Amino acid sequence: MYFNLGAVAQLGEHLHGMQGVRSSILLSSTILNMKHGRGIKYFAYTEIILGIVSLFSTIFCLLNNRTPYPVTVATFLFATALISISLGIGILNYSRPSYYLLIFFSGVVVLSKILIFSKIISLNQTITSTLTPGVKNTTSLIYHSLLIFYFTRKSVIDIFFRNRQKKYRTLTK
Repeated sequence: MYFNLGAVAQLGEHLHGMQGVRSSILLSSTILNMKHGRGIKYFAYTEIILGIVSLFSTIFCLLNNRTPYPVTVATFLFATALISISLGIGILNYSRPSYYLLIFFSGVVVLSKILIFSKIISLNQTITSTLTPGVKNTTSLIYHSLLIFYFTRKSVIDIFFRNRQKKYRTLTK
């Protein structure tokens, strides 16, 4: 639940007889950054959860011979799961390399989904799941497009650069 406490503080000041509060700094002016912090955590935890689910479902399928993956497909699934987990952890720590890699890999996914929908490329469907390819591709396209849109907003970029600068200043003191 979201409460705009700054506006309540301003109202409280006016109710206590302080007429015309001019240059008070309201908590509501920082709410935007708080929302971005929540969004960053949402995407980070989503990446971690997707990676863990992918990793364990691949292991489960391999151990139970439910879907015999070729070695190349299994390697790809393990690598992408570990990358997803690592990027999620990096984003939680405001790691700039993780930030750039998350946007890069999301761009690759979006481009590949557009090429699939355009029938320029096709996959051999070696990777199976309970979802149809159309649902998987559409969901992936929407998620990664939103991720790119969110992480390329100036206010989110500022959070990553500001937090890294603070950590750097702390380390150099």
